Amino acid sequence: LGECHGRDGIHRTSGRIYRITFGDPVPVKMDISKLDDMTLLGLFKHRNEWFVRRARRLLQERAAAGSLARETSQALHSMLESEKDVRHRLRALWALHAVGKSEPELLVPLLNDKEEHLRVWAVKLLLDHGTVPKDAPIKLATLAKTETSGLVRLHLASALQRLPFEKRWPIAEALASHGEDANDRCQPLMIWYGIEPAILSSPAQVLELAQTSKIPLLRHHIARRLASVPPATNRRK
Repeated sequence: LGECHGRDGIHRTSGRIYRITFGDPVPVKMDISKLDDMTLLGLFKHRNEWFVRRARRLLQERAAAGSLARETSQALHSMLESEKDVRHRLRALWALHAVGKSEPELLVPLLNDKEEHLRVWAVKLLLDHGTVPKDAPIKLATLAKTETSGLVRLHLASALQRLPFEKRWPIAEALASHGEDANDRCQPLMIWYGIEPAILSSPAQVLELAQTSKIPLLRHHIARRLASVPPATNRRK
């Protein structure tokens, strides 16, 4: 059965910690699968994350089965817009995504939200369906120019790999203009991973990026990549 899945008690003297409790534990005796949608939404503010995740999964299952109440998504929208606690807003957003209600019309306005974690998840979920919404690259490029959060910029750089080659350059150029990321451990490489596959198909864009970039490591990688292309390939391009 292995160390992690054994049920025969042979590891009770091995020093492995299975559970830590304080005082006399009180077992939970509640079948939340029998709760209606609105009661499940009330669990989104529970301090125990298990209840939150379980409630979200049940809502997702009901949405897939076509039994989700119509007012449930409306209540989730209200929670996303009106809650003060960013954790509760995130839980509402994740639930909307789980039940298939995270359309671009919902996510694009969140790119300008005051909470950086909402902006992060707006970037992630916009490209989560495998297709790129029509105006998403333009919106992401605009955000990349003005974004002050390093965390959001990192996720924008990560999003490059999920975009068509021709859509990557405006975002990459905007991200490369942030000189404050020059010595970051991750950001220069994340931008590089996003543009490297598109370099040979877009020589004009990559040269412009190399000239305007305020991130030296990015310029170095671009120059090295271009220098590694055989001369015949350069002539063809």
